[in-house]
Amino acid sequence: MSKLCVGTIFSAMIACKRVKGATNKGIVGVILSTVWNGFEEDNDSMISNLVNGKKNPSDEIRKQAEVMNETAYNDLIESFAYVLTEYIDPNKIEKLYRLICYIIFEDTSINDDTVVDLVGMTTKEDIGNSDPKLEKFLAGVLIYTLRYTDNIGANEYVKEVIEKSKGDCVSYINPKINSSEINNTFEDEEILSDARRFCLIHEDEIRLLPLCQMAFNVDPTHKNVRPMYTEYILLPQKVKSKVLEIKGLPTFEFTKDWIDEAISKYDQQILDMGLATRSFLYEGAKYFHRAYERYSSMHIVEYNPRLFEPLFTEGFTAGYIKKNKSTLGSYIGDFLWYKVNKPEKKVMNPMDYLWKDRELGSCPEPEITYWVCLFIILSCYSIMDDSILVDDRWQNVSIDDDLIETQEDMYYYALLQLYMTYELKNHRNDNF
Repeated sequence: MSKLCVGTIFSAMIACKRVKGATNKGIVGVILSTVWNGFEEDNDSMISNLVNGKKNPSDEIRKQAEVMNETAYNDLIESFAYVLTEYIDPNKIEKLYRLICYIIFEDTSINDDTVVDLVGMTTKEDIGNSDPKLEKFLAGVLIYTLRYTDNIGANEYVKEVIEKSKGDCVSYINPKINSSEINNTFEDEEILSDARRFCLIHEDEIRLLPLCQMAFNVDPTHKNVRPMYTEYILLPQKVKSKVLEIKGLPTFEFTKDWIDEAISKYDQQILDMGLATRSFLYEGAKYFHRAYERYSSMHIVEYNPRLFEPLFTEGFTAGYIKKNKSTLGSYIGDFLWYKVNKPEKKVMNPMDYLWKDRELGSCPEPEITYWVCLFIILSCYSIMDDSILVDDRWQNVSIDDDLIETQEDMYYYALLQLYMTYELKNHRNDNF
């Protein structure tokens, strides 16, 4: 009788399942229905008999295991990866691996040179000498058991596995295995799994990932309006780094002092470029910071509305332009064009025009904070040095404007633009 069988494999997995939301039927059903799509996932009695070592898998499952090809192998690996993520306690991943190793090493009917992992083609004596991708390893071992082992009468071995699962499993491992390497490998796998989970959950808003970093740097103890920001903050640092790696983004790091310095540089540059005739970021940039401190939950009706009179009213496009209002960003760009190409034409400075047109001196404060944030965002696009060469991660930084919904988003977006304006040169790629 083989200690390694379908019953002992699944009993080890069940011993390591999550306390809530994981059922025996769920674990066994996902896996065996991948091997054979005719498996009766709702047959509780049959599943119980398989797990307890009282019955063999059906002939159909064994036949499918005999003829599985590479595509079927990959499907089974994906199913194990799903089960490990959804049903197994993440704190017991390593224990599960050690339990399976224990079953194999204690099975004297298996010779040392027997290939027990038919996916990774690993022999009994070599288990642990290579990087243990658990879902691949489990798939290979299950295929071996379906082809070569008997499950009937294995109930005593199942009880033994369950008893062993109550310990720490430290001794249930091949002496050849470097424990520190195993720990590191499983830690890497868990980090990758958590990072992927975050990306999947927030797939529809993942283009706001740079703003998550802004939120973390501003205040890692603040509960944000957008749940994605708070959930990112709560990720372990290694998971944060893996999320950024997956999405090909750089890491942004700054302090409160840097924010003050960046605002000071920006304020002076706006005056030097003539985009304003006086500072609008006075008293510690109070109207900028109040977007975050007081009005973060306030909804933005339209991120960048067309409300302004266009500057270009000459040439063949004049008729079209006169019929359409301009965005603030277009007004800023047109102003800078006139300054270089037609300096004799007198055009009102963008901030002065904005202040007058929107009556910012007397309007409700939330309107001022919104326009201040938007002006910083759009003017930074115009003053940013596009000639700086950086690696692809920095070129990937872009925000989907359609996702900007609140003043919280606006504030973080403005900070991102300040960061890209004044920090990009510190990350230049001299290898171009």
